Amino acid sequence: MANSKTDTSEKYLRVFDSKKHILVSNFLGGISWALGTIVGFLIISIISVYIIGQTGLLAKVSIWLSDIVQNSQNSLIPTDLNQPPNNGRQTK
Repeated sequence: MANSKTDTSEKYLRVFDSKKHILVSNFLGGISWALGTIVGFLIISIISVYIIGQTGLLAKVSIWLSDIVQNSQNSLIPTDLNQPPNNGRQTK
């Protein structure tokens, strides 16, 4: 059984010249995959923002996000400095 694994690894190593070549090849493949992921995400993001901008949803989304930020700030920053922040919890 061990002989089978050795034969397989020798065949794989025979395809490439050295372990250094394998490491460089896999490293460059990983960098290429990462760059492809970034470029793909960028293209999808650009298309999405363009469609949202053309349909008029951008104003609604920006108002919704500003409401979320405002509500978060109101719950974290007390208006009366003598009172601790509520953090959305009910006080009795």
